[in-house]
Amino acid sequence: MEPFIKNKTLLIELEDWLLDKIAEHLDLTKNDISPHKELSTYGLDSMSAIMISGDIEEKFNIELPSTILWDYPTINDILDYLEDKI
Repeated sequence: MEPFIKNKTLLIELEDWLLDKIAEHLDLTKNDISPHKELSTYGLDSMSAIMISGDIEEKFNIELPSTILWDYPTINDILDYLEDKI
């Protein structure tokens, strides 16, 4: 497999995982969430943001800034940020 395809596959898997986690914390289904829409429009609050960023840190064994979901407010923004970190 070409590196680009591996990375694209990883990003698709990561997006799916993020959608699941965010939906779980915001009491939604992942079909309710658009990767292009700000998470705050779905009811993201500071407690949910802490929980979701903790899930990401645990899954990928990385440390994230506490403001990650405010600095990168959409799933696509988060994916762009994480692409260089994992």
